[in-house]
Amino acid sequence: PLLSEKAFYRLGWCHFKSSDYQSADAAFQQQASKFPNGKLALDAKLMVGECRFKQSKFETALAAYEVARQQIRQSDDNAKSVRDPAERKLRELVLLHGGQSASQLKKWQDAIDWLAELRQRFPSTSYMPQAFYETGFAYQQLGDTENALKFFGEVADNFRNETAARARFMMGEIHFGNKQLDLAIPDFQRVMFGFGAERASNKIKNWQAKSGFEAGPCSELLLHQERSKQSQDRARKMAMEFFGYVVDKHPDHDLVSKSRQRLEALKQ
Repeated sequence: PLLSEKAFYRLGWCHFKSSDYQSADAAFQQQASKFPNGKLALDAKLMVGECRFKQSKFETALAAYEVARQQIRQSDDNAKSVRDPAERKLRELVLLHGGQSASQLKKWQDAIDWLAELRQRFPSTSYMPQAFYETGFAYQQLGDTENALKFFGEVADNFRNETAARARFMMGEIHFGNKQLDLAIPDFQRVMFGFGAERASNKIKNWQAKSGFEAGPCSELLLHQERSKQSQDRARKMAMEFFGYVVDKHPDHDLVSKSRQRLEALKQ
C-alpha cells in the first residue's frame, strides 16, 4: 500500500511542479481518498489546498486546509510531538496558508485564529514573521489598530527581513492615518536607514523608497500645521529631503516621478 500511495503522491507532485494544478489536485484527492490513514495522508490534504491556493481559489483552498487542520488537531501535533523538521514544516504550512486563504477571503477573525494556532503549536516556526505580519494586517482591517501595531511591532523589532521592513512601514502608515506625525516619521526613517540601509536587498529597498515617499507628506502636513516661519521652513526642508531621498537613492523606483513633482511644488 505504501508504494501505491507514494505513486499517487509522486504523480500529483509531478503535475504540481509542472504547474498543472488541476491534474495535481485530482491526483492528491485520489490519494487522500484511497489512503485516508496512509503515511502521506496529511501531505495529500495539504497539497490539495496548495493546488487551489496557487490558482487563487481561496474558498476551496481554505476548505482543503481545514480538512488537514482537523487531522493536526486530532493528533494534537505540536513542536514537542513532531520532531522531524519536514513533518513540522508540513503542519506549519497548513496553518499558515489556511490563515492566508482566510485573509484573501476577508475573513479576518478566522485568519487571526488560524495564525494564532500556528504560533501556539509551533512557536519556533521559521514562518513566524509572516504569521505576525498577517495577524497585524487582519487586526488593521478590523479597525483594531492597537493590536495591529502590537503584531507589526513583533516583526519589526525582532526580525531584519523584508517582512519586518514592510511591518515597520505599516506601523508608519497607521500613525500617519492617526495624524501622529511624531511617531509616523521615525517609523518611516527606521525603514529608510535600517534593514541594511544602502546594502539592503532589492525587496527591502522597495519599502525603503515607499517609506521615504510617505515621510514626505507627513512633513508637508507639519508644514501646514506650523505657525512660525522658522518651523515651516524646517518642515519644508524635511519634506524635500524625503522626496529627494527617493529620487537620489532609489532612481529606478516607480515613485521617483511623483517625488520629483512634489519637489518642484515645494520649491515654489
